[in-house]
Amino acid sequence: MIFLCGILGYFGGEFIIGGILYAVFGKGDANSPQNKLYGWMGKIAGVILAVYLFKNL
Repeated sequence: MIFLCGILGYFGGEFIIGGILYAVFGKGDANSPQNKLYGWMGKIAGVILAVYLFKNL
């Protein structure tokens, strides 16, 4: 179950957290390395948040 939670956090974080970071801090060039970093930051944060919530709630 925690594996499924991690996968959902991965994709949710990519689109929700990474999308917010891109919208706020992103540059106009979609292929910029900074913009790809925001996606990875969102993925990692999404997994950590999903697993944390699953374990503690």
